Amino acid sequence: MTNTFKAQEYIDKNLTDKNITRLEITSTKLGEKLTDELVIKDYIELEEINLKEHKLTGLTVINCPKLKKINVRNNQLNKLELNDSNNAIEEIIANDNVLESLDLNNCSNLKKLIIADNPDLANINLNWTTIKHFNFANTSFSLEESFKELKEEITSLKEKNEGFRQSLKIVDEAAYFESDDPNIAENSPVLGSYFQFPEQKRRAKQILT
Repeated sequence: MTNTFKAQEYIDKNLTDKNITRLEITSTKLGEKLTDELVIKDYIELEEINLKEHKLTGLTVINCPKLKKINVRNNQLNKLELNDSNNAIEEIIANDNVLESLDLNNCSNLKKLIIADNPDLANINLNWTTIKHFNFANTSFSLEESFKELKEEITSLKEKNEGFRQSLKIVDEAAYFESDDPNIAENSPVLGSYFQFPEQKRRAKQILT
């Protein structure tokens, strides 16, 4: 039978140095598994958390601004909360848990997300544009729906960009018609292929005036 130890009591008793850069507690080294919920708070130099293969039911991280990596695979997590806005987290490994939802909107630097084998995990909120590597096999999450939302965002950005481009074109055309510089089209970011010769410029003016 595996011995257990309440995670919060263990951390508060044994990790009093708030300037550590790595928090790693393996069940094999400890000889016991950490249980229940755990709050990791005010470790301002902490860069990595490795608490894999325990029996944690919840993990909350508060005010750990340098934290980049979290590994909590093979626990019993039903809650993973990262409360620091615009944190530095780049990697989260949380497969083999019992998560149902995951809010990672604060993780603007996230590149790697491994959340496979959370069968009831259906809702994931994050910025997909930063993700380079992910695994969500054996979850209830629909990537198709998320990419539908992302596609809508991209379409909106394209429409805004097209409006900006048209504005530049209008401004450039106005400057072109008012200028006596025969080389203005060559110097324009938009008019490079428009009205290259004086005769075309004259005809365009006739049409538009």
